[in-house]
Amino acid sequence: MVTMVKKRTILIVEDESVVVECLSRMLEYHGFFIVGNCDKGSDAISKAKALKPDIILMDIMLKDGVSGCDAALEIRKCIATKIIYLTGYSSSDIINHVASSDADGYILKPYLEQQVLATIALALVTGSKEVADQQSSHSCHIHTIPLNNGYLFDRKRIRLFKENREVILSSKALKLVTILSENINVSISFEQLSHYIYGKQMPKKTLRSLVFRTRKVLGENLIVNSSGLGYKIVSAPLQKNYTI
Repeated sequence: MVTMVKKRTILIVEDESVVVECLSRMLEYHGFFIVGNCDKGSDAISKAKALKPDIILMDIMLKDGVSGCDAALEIRKCIATKIIYLTGYSSSDIINHVASSDADGYILKPYLEQQVLATIALALVTGSKEVADQQSSHSCHIHTIPLNNGYLFDRKRIRLFKENREVILSSKALKLVTILSENINVSISFEQLSHYIYGKQMPKKTLRSLVFRTRKVLGENLIVNSSGLGYKIVSAPLQKNYTI
């Protein structure tokens, strides 16, 4: 019997038609279903209530008098959905405004495909009881992710192991390893890492310091720089059959 996997649905709220078209094509190629798009905050609210998408990609600056953040606050009163902001601004005021509306993530323009996909993947996993239940109920789900240098990340218990022994990390170092392992082979930007680990935008030197300390524990080759865009962990085949 073949089990059909429901495609994740996305509503795009963006006032640039070229951006909408590019995002739609890219996301559909990666298996998402675009349920609609609009360019006004008021339309975003009505469409979100009617379509109940899994994810809303929400531009902050829209054509009518309703901002993306205001629309998001209204939508959250009615439905449970993941809201990721699209913005060309990275000032502290904008970031604070985004944080106040309980965002699940944000993507800076111009968009990079890997960053869009990583932000969506993180939003769907973070704090999602539904995903956690699905992971525990499907025996075929892979709970362990093989990493470089013989490390294994246990997604179910959120723990890092090497040769059947748990590697003890600080809470922030474990968050760093978690987001990188959950998005294996994908570059995660400084902004996304900072938002996930600290809950707000931090100076790059703070994140670099955390990576430096984590590398001292795990070795230099597990967490790698990604062309100045951020960091990633590269997958590796299991060398032994570890049971954890």
